[in-house]
Order: sequence, then structure tokens, then C-alpha cells
Amino acid sequence: MRAERALRRLWMDVTGNPLALAIAVLGLIIVALIGDPRIAQESDRDIFAVFFLIGVTLGAGAIVWIGFFVWKANRRRRILSALLSAAMSAHGDTQVVCDYFPDIPVCVSEKWIYCAREREVDVQPLEQMVWSYAEYFIQRFHYQLVIWNRDACANVMPIRKRYLKAALERLQHCAPWLPVGYSQTMKESWNADHREFLALVASCRQSRRRFDLPWAGRGAARVVGLPRRTNMIQDIENKRQARELQKLTERWDREAE
Repeated sequence: MRAERALRRLWMDVTGNPLALAIAVLGLIIVALIGDPRIAQESDRDIFAVFFLIGVTLGAGAIVWIGFFVWKANRRRRILSALLSAAMSAHGDTQVVCDYFPDIPVCVSEKWIYCAREREVDVQPLEQMVWSYAEYFIQRFHYQLVIWNRDACANVMPIRKRYLKAALERLQHCAPWLPVGYSQTMKESWNADHREFLALVASCRQSRRRFDLPWAGRGAARVVGLPRRTNMIQDIENKRQARELQKLTERWDREAE
């Protein structure tokens, strides 16, 4: 079972870098089409040798790139798995489902939620979480898991598409009272009726009811990703979102008084 899981992870790591994989395949195709330069005609031997060398260089370079990618992913898994074990021991959690951590970047116990960061494991009270959903960026093919807490702060964790469904199912199974899924109605309720939203989630948590209201979200949030080089535009967008969040927070604070 463990060997099968390791092989599956290895295959996912290899196929998780499609650019390097495509370059490796291209190099192998060039080598296969060119063949051995020594059997070419004398007049074409130099040209064949150049293309043969290009194919070998592309293939070997891409294979090294994939190998480094796999090594880096496994190293991160070992470090975060050790940090997760230490954190669970510190909080007295022993029976926690943590398969495929940190590829599935969350583990949930009765009282705590463990979130995988780049180089650390963040531990937060589970009762502070109020909404979770997936986001995907259309232009970048990038996915992330978002979990909001009662203070309107989001835990954002990058995740591969193949692990996204399992991560959402883990949250639904371990915390059925937690809204899991996105919809425009959920967003409007979160922004306009924030106190009522929090109270409804708290009621479901205290009564151990599943959050299965008719308007509950089931989908993912679509984000139009900006080009990587438009840093100035991205900065403007981030400032705009920060101003909107500040206005909402001030309004929520006034309503709470």
C-alpha cells in the first residue's frame, strides 16, 4: 500500500511539471527522428550531429529539471510532515486523518485545523473557521484552497487540481457545519449580512448540523488571472481590494456596536 502510494505520488510529481515533460519528449523525438549521425551521408553528417546534440541536450536537461522538481517536492513533504507530527503532539491530537499531507494542505481534528504553508505548519482553532471554497485562475491554470475565519482573514493555500476534491471532502467530513463551496449568493451574504452569516455558521457548529441551506455554495470561485509582468496593475488591484476589505470591516465593527 505504501509503495503504491509512493509510486502514485512520483507519477504525479513527474506529470506535475508539464513544460519540462514536454521538453523531454521533444528531445527524445528529435533523437529518434535524427537517429545516429554516424549512419548519415557524409555531406549531411554535421547537420545531423547538431540536431542530435540538440535533442540529447533538451532531453537530458528536462530530465534533470524533472528530477530536481521531484526532489524538491519530496523534501518539502518530509519537512512539513515532521512539523505536522510535532504540532499534533503539542496539541494532543493523535487520531487525525492526514493522508497526502501537504499535497492536501489541511488536516482537521476535533478542535484544531492544521494548514500547510511553504515552510511551516500553521495551527488555528477550528471553531474560528467560517467558510471554505476553491479558487482557480483562468489564465494561469492555478488552484488554491481558501478558508476564511471569523476575523475576515483568509487562509490561502496553493493546491494542485488533482488534490482539490479530496481537500474539500476532508473539510466536509471533519467539519460538516462548515460551509464548503462558493456561490454569488454566499459572497453577497458574506459582504452584506456578515453578522448573520457568522451567527448561522455558529448555530450549525453548536448544534452539529450540516450547513446544507438551499443557497449554500457548491462551486468554485473563478478568478481572472493577470499576466505575470503586470506588477503595477496587480499592485493597483491589491490596493483596491484592501480598501474594500477595510470599508467592510469598519461597517461590520459599527454594526457590532
